[in-house]
Amino acid sequence: MRFLALILSALLLSACLTGCGMQEPAAPAVSEEPEPTPAPVIAYEADVAKIGAGLSVLTPLCAVDGGFYCASYEKTGEDIPEAVVQEAKRKKTEVYNDGRYDVYGTGLCFLADDGTLEPLEEYTGLAPEENAENWKEFACLTVIEKLCPDKDGDIITLEYNIVSGNSTPPNRADRVIGKNYLEYHTLWYVRTLGADGAELKSESFGENAEKASARFRSLTRKGNMQVQIAPEEVPFSWEGVGISRSSVLSDIKVREDGSYCFVTGSSEGADAVAAITLREQKEEKIRLLLAAPVESSLLAEAIDTFHASQKNCCISVIPFSEEDAVPEADLYLLSASQLDRLGREGLLADLYPYLDAEKRLGRDDFFPSVLRALERDGALLSTGAGMSFDTVIGASSLVGEETSWSYEEFLSAWSDLGLGTDAFEAYMTCEDILSACLRLDLDTFVDRDTGSCSFSGENFMKLLYFTGNFRRSYDFGSHAWSDADNSDLRIRNGKQMLLEKHLTGFRDAILCGYEFSEDITFVGYPTLGEAGSRMTVSTLETGYNLSMGASSQHKDAAWSFLRAFFTEKYQKDYWYFPTNIHVFNRQLNDAMKTEPLLDQWGNPVVNRQTGEPAIKSVGTVYLSNYVEINLYPLTENEAEKLVSLVTEGAKSCIPDEALISLILQNVSGYYAGTQSLEEAAVQVQQAAEIYLAPPALPAEAES
Repeated sequence: MRFLALILSALLLSACLTGCGMQEPAAPAVSEEPEPTPAPVIAYEADVAKIGAGLSVLTPLCAVDGGFYCASYEKTGEDIPEAVVQEAKRKKTEVYNDGRYDVYGTGLCFLADDGTLEPLEEYTGLAPEENAENWKEFACLTVIEKLCPDKDGDIITLEYNIVSGNSTPPNRADRVIGKNYLEYHTLWYVRTLGADGAELKSESFGENAEKASARFRSLTRKGNMQVQIAPEEVPFSWEGVGISRSSVLSDIKVREDGSYCFVTGSSEGADAVAAITLREQKEEKIRLLLAAPVESSLLAEAIDTFHASQKNCCISVIPFSEEDAVPEADLYLLSASQLDRLGREGLLADLYPYLDAEKRLGRDDFFPSVLRALERDGALLSTGAGMSFDTVIGASSLVGEETSWSYEEFLSAWSDLGLGTDAFEAYMTCEDILSACLRLDLDTFVDRDTGSCSFSGENFMKLLYFTGNFRRSYDFGSHAWSDADNSDLRIRNGKQMLLEKHLTGFRDAILCGYEFSEDITFVGYPTLGEAGSRMTVSTLETGYNLSMGASSQHKDAAWSFLRAFFTEKYQKDYWYFPTNIHVFNRQLNDAMKTEPLLDQWGNPVVNRQTGEPAIKSVGTVYLSNYVEINLYPLTENEAEKLVSLVTEGAKSCIPDEALISLILQNVSGYYAGTQSLEEAAVQVQQAAEIYLAPPALPAEAES
């Protein structure tokens, strides 16, 4: 595209000075560089034809006139070593194949703009090299990394073979549990292919990827290669055409008709090819500004999906740092502390009116505990697509069935185990425990609205006294660590009472508690309140959520972007526990599904202890002493405890690590025995008041 260039001429000014009736000589002219005038901004819009959509087995590589070269990877079978088969039979389990034994066939084809698919029949994948260093090709896969055709019809490719070898495991744990231990190798090649895919020449570079890439670049820089340009070299703004730069996966071909063709990631998750034809925008689009303090590929993907469904609206991202003032915008991606601050300042819009107006969404579709976490003064200030939990688990026979406990209940249960048992890991000190409890209960002592605090009161002194029961310090250098010091064996040997856990999804729930040989409870940290665990609500990035600006002039358009994160369609593929009750219940039911364990002849196996049909395990873990533990679907009792954690056992907390660090500094004297409980509490109160005080206003300038 041609851009109109405007050139401004500089004016030369001379000043004439007169004095005493005489005219001074003119001052020499000062030459000034004319300030460059920016080229006029032209808005573009684009027709995006994802002609490869739905062809999930294709990986587009390179755009040329008339279409795209694509690679295909299709599973053709499995090559499972006999030793693995026999091991599974001995354990009466199915062979665990995470893909390491899969065999794939690699193909090369041309996908025309009209959707016609033409295989390059003579192409064959790389042949496995002869076994070296005892490599065994359980699965050998050829991957076409890059491709560039020349004007004569030949094709230059950068390819590598993935081969696997059964080498000796490097440590005892792998030798015990890793009888099928594999070591993967990538062997690199640069190949010249004919128009039909037949190999004309091949150069091998072993495992030296850098050298192979350099050779490919040197061959494809020659004058007879079809010209591709990099995404950053295009003469337009990616945001202007409604496409995120991060979704562009290849160089771009400028075709003879003026269209720009490239490979992009589709919103469905599979790669797709897209041809873009640019033209000057005729109708003005609504442009939403989204302020984000972090770079997020997940946000870019969400914007891509939104652009694909919206023709009259697009989103531009405004980056800002955590230290900067938050810019005015239609949408925000905010951390919990930023969300709290902007909410208190009235800068965020209430989303409840928009959620209530939806026909297929409503408040009843979400856990009340989640909505409370996102509310302020009854207003819903952000989205919340997923939730994770930081909790403490213990044997139900010892800690009970409740989702919280007091300091006194904690100490009573601990004392029942005797002096030889630690409450947590051996290295956790009184400061570690105080930090954990403050992250949960800091809002008990601090009122952010008024800037007041109550650390000199009875509740904080009760917390400080409680944490004084733990060791003052731990010297890692004086202890020779062994497997017996790992928490799983310490718990089973009666040396440790509790275990901290971070739960993000149902797989974590299934894994949770294998360290104990009995039922567990999500009892949480000891607390002054009714919830002993911390809940983090997230959208896209962990700990961040999306909000609408209160001053936005395009609130309906902004809601059309935000509503997607409340839907079942989005939350079913999010890696955290879904906040939508219907999605949560479906995933919970899947986590509880059982299948009978069958022997090699297909007959049900009977549990020798109970006489009932045995249940098929859903995986295995290994204790630190290499004992194998089978994992099973959630039981009804375990599911009920998980639901209790979600609905009543956890609360959302606003972290303030700076304040917590300040508190730790001011209680060190108490832990060292040089300060009384009351003195430490008063000192913390004074320091916290200074920390929470609003910044002083600058003095008015003298007139």
